[in-house]
Amino acid sequence: ELLQQPHPHPEAAKQLMRIYQQEKKWSQAIEMGKQIDASKTGQVRPLIAQFYCELAEQHADQDRHEAFTMLKQALFHDANCVRASLLEAKLYLALKQPRKALDALQNIEQQNPKFLSEALSYWHEAYQQMGDLPAFREQLSQLITRHPNMTSARIMLTHIVAQLENTQAAQQILFEQLHHHPSVEGLHTLIKLGESNQIALIPLIERITRTMVEKGDRYTCKNCGFSGKTMHWLCPGCASWGTVRPTEIHLTALEKLLDSPS
Repeated sequence: ELLQQPHPHPEAAKQLMRIYQQEKKWSQAIEMGKQIDASKTGQVRPLIAQFYCELAEQHADQDRHEAFTMLKQALFHDANCVRASLLEAKLYLALKQPRKALDALQNIEQQNPKFLSEALSYWHEAYQQMGDLPAFREQLSQLITRHPNMTSARIMLTHIVAQLENTQAAQQILFEQLHHHPSVEGLHTLIKLGESNQIALIPLIERITRTMVEKGDRYTCKNCGFSGKTMHWLCPGCASWGTVRPTEIHLTALEKLLDSPS
């Protein structure tokens, strides 16, 4: 009713958008968001992009053409929407169009490099569909050069080397990398690559590192500090969109992990 007034208060559209969001009525939430954006009362375009992504996910199985349309709208409203690029790549992979998937994934490093770890599995599948894992190996090497603390890329490279060459070559690469960039996940992967008949301490170390990896939170909200093991585009802690980021488990987190209850 307030929105029907000659000069509606902008807060009315904001509140109505929040209600539509809670009810998962994404089309209505988009319309309210556009009204807010038009009145220049808040930066809601990234939120509108997330709503379009929700619609794209709803159409992903039944109407992929509509899903692509929704993703284009998402990127129109927020060119840095990583989620839209990931969903676009996922759709292209389902259609067996790996090169188009790679084009979508290429945007993520410019959009927000903190989300590159989320793209690795899609990259892997794209290069597998193309039958060109050596090119993926080269890309991972370049990625690590640009982002030396990216443990997930280092571990993925190890698996690709093991697949292309052998376990020993993968062990050697990871062993050298861990000297310069130690991480719990890297150590855990190195131990798992070892032979089962190694010294008795190896199974014990493997169990400890596995526990640390399992207990470590994979995602953290930059806004409220919420952390968990699952990616949430809408933070369960503060209800903010796009503030949950992938995190890497490094040795600096060991003390906290060891002190936490099982």
